[in-house]
Amino acid sequence: TEGLTEPTAPCSPGYFCKVGSNSSTPAFGTDADECPVGQYCPEGTASPLDCPPGTYNPNLRRTDVTDCLNCTAGHHCPTWGMDQAGPECDAGFYCEGGADVA
Repeated sequence: TEGLTEPTAPCSPGYFCKVGSNSSTPAFGTDADECPVGQYCPEGTASPLDCPPGTYNPNLRRTDVTDCLNCTAGHHCPTWGMDQAGPECDAGFYCEGGADVA
């Protein structure tokens, strides 16, 4: 059988497809799979996008930056792509929810 001459649809939201895939919801590891924790994947994502500092994402298959959760009050989330709330704030400092520095 001959292959398709062009893609039929983009990768579904919550998934990424770095290379061609035969599914809009692939499970092929590093080239096409579910969107990993710490990241989100809108429709047609080639590479997962990191949640920004001040947020984290503990769940698979997130689709939008709004799926990234604000860092828990009393903690800070200083780096891109965090999958859990970061370390507690340093002694003598106060961290509101969504803090990216202590």
